Amino acid sequence: MTDRLRDRAACGDLDDVDVLLAEQLKDPSFAAAYRDAGARFELHQRLVSAREAAGLSRADVAARMQVKTKRVDDFEGGRTDPCFSFLQRYARAVGLHLTTAVEAP
Repeated sequence: MTDRLRDRAACGDLDDVDVLLAEQLKDPSFAAAYRDAGARFELHQRLVSAREAAGLSRADVAARMQVKTKRVDDFEGGRTDPCFSFLQRYARAVGLHLTTAVEAP
């Protein structure tokens, strides 16, 4: 069960979706995929937030990456599952350095 679900359960505020999610999270494969999705979402949010904080437009980032603006638009709109090198270049374009961590579950 996630921290959010634990908090909602403690308040007696679980809805049907929360109950279903809690049940699904008992499956180790589902739980791993759910954690992976959360990590991808967090990375996406951090990169887009960094662009916005730097005062850069999507076109600015695309120019720095030497790609078409549509590629940045598609990434930020969640319409693509970019490769690692794209994420590295995007991070560099917004003033960040992307690193990796590989951990045992």
